Amino acid sequence: ERQGLRGEELAAIDKAADAIRGTVLKVSEKGKSKKGTALAALRSDFSGALRDRAVALLRQRAEELDSNTLSSLALRVEGDGLGKIKKMIFSLVNRLQEEAAADTEKDGWCKKELATNEQARTSKKQQMDTLQGEVDQLEVDITELGDSVDGLSKDITKLAADREESEKLRQAEKEENEETIKDAQDAQKAIAQAVAALDSFYSGAVAKASKTALLQDSISDAPDIFEGSYTGMDGGGVNALLEVLEADFARLETETKAAEAQSLGEHTKFMSDSKVDKAAKEKEVELKTETKNQKANQLKSKKIDLADAGKALAAANKYLEELKPECLRPAMTKEEKMEQRKQEIESLKEVLEILQG
Repeated sequence: ERQGLRGEELAAIDKAADAIRGTVLKVSEKGKSKKGTALAALRSDFSGALRDRAVALLRQRAEELDSNTLSSLALRVEGDGLGKIKKMIFSLVNRLQEEAAADTEKDGWCKKELATNEQARTSKKQQMDTLQGEVDQLEVDITELGDSVDGLSKDITKLAADREESEKLRQAEKEENEETIKDAQDAQKAIAQAVAALDSFYSGAVAKASKTALLQDSISDAPDIFEGSYTGMDGGGVNALLEVLEADFARLETETKAAEAQSLGEHTKFMSDSKVDKAAKEKEVELKTETKNQKANQLKSKKIDLADAGKALAAANKYLEELKPECLRPAMTKEEKMEQRKQEIESLKEVLEILQG
């Protein structure tokens, strides 16, 4: 639409220029066809009433249109001759045509620059939004990785302490079990020796009692001091007690050995599992620390890109402000400019008609 208006404006100016040129040529031809006295009279008329009418018309139209162009021309007409006036009129027409062409060119330039600027601002704004999102996510990731590494490091420290404590407890328990087993074995040996001693004694006592009984039987008149043969105290009760004790110590030895074996198995499993767990956590710490460092480098790079995009956006916004006075805030609309030029050209035609007489 704007290009169409520009085209119509240029066409109108060209048409007006042709009309002015025709009028000026007529005035010029009339001037050439007159004789010396007529030419002198024309000049005299021009310097009088015609000049005054032309100046009055130019001033009137300059005030109506608020046109500096017509106002300046009125001042020039007051002091210049016909030849200079014709040159000024042609010069003004050419200038109006050049201004119209320049406005058309400027309009295209403004349209292109504004479109390019808008595209740049939109692109940089989108880039900044994307980069800001990436920066925010990287900061969250780095924080989470740091927290995870800290937690894993605490777990590793605790595992190391638990392994050390388990070794101490296992060693103490082993020593205690070994001592208990040894004591039970020693007790069983002692009881076995005691049982053997008692068995030996009681076996000898029975044999002696048998001999004594035979001797007493051979002496019929021997007094009966004791009834029956003496075979010692109730050995069966002592042996039974010792056998119970021996069985208790044997059971203690068996149970302690079983407990030791179970405890050793549990300790061995814990040490193996905790070693694997500790190694896995250490590897995880290594990988997460490496990832954290990579993301830290990415964050640094993204922040630089974000700052660069911000500078580019600021530059685009600054350029937009520079474009506004020329492209977005004209002193008058295009239609107003076209109408003013049209009125100025019409005024120039009227001036030439006045000068033609």
